[in-house]
Amino acid sequence: WRVHLGEADVTTQVVAFQRRRVDDLSVIDQRTLDLPPREYRTAALWCVRPPSDDEPSLGGLHAVEHLLAAALPLAVPCDGGDLAGLSLQLHPDTSLPTIILHETRAGGAGILRTAFAALPRIAEAAQSIVADCPCESGCPACIQSFGCPSLNEPLDKALALMLLQELVG
Repeated sequence: WRVHLGEADVTTQVVAFQRRRVDDLSVIDQRTLDLPPREYRTAALWCVRPPSDDEPSLGGLHAVEHLLAAALPLAVPCDGGDLAGLSLQLHPDTSLPTIILHETRAGGAGILRTAFAALPRIAEAAQSIVADCPCESGCPACIQSFGCPSLNEPLDKALALMLLQELVG
């Protein structure tokens, strides 16, 4: 894996929301919104997987994105709302599988600059989170993220563990 630290131009847009039942969290309905995009430049950290014969699925990359974001506050003081991410099987700028974490504050607050130096420790903590969870295929305690804009789809716990083992090296 190659890990980079730099700046990124971020565009986010809320396009819908779901209403859910309180008792079992089942979806009642989904409603679309017409809100303008938010654009800003901020700090970003991206992990690029080298080419291989077995390209990872988006579910594994997405789960690692969630795990790294969950483990990062163990090494760098921050809140879950301070970070967002993106995972792509084929990023247009790297032409490779890429996981990006970026700060949600314009200009950044220095969180990822500090995290960059602590990434081996963060990746090991992420690996422990997923390896120690007794669930079979992923749950809110390991690979799911409450604020995931893609509603935690797709996620692959087994592949996330394998990718983190590669990242930890």
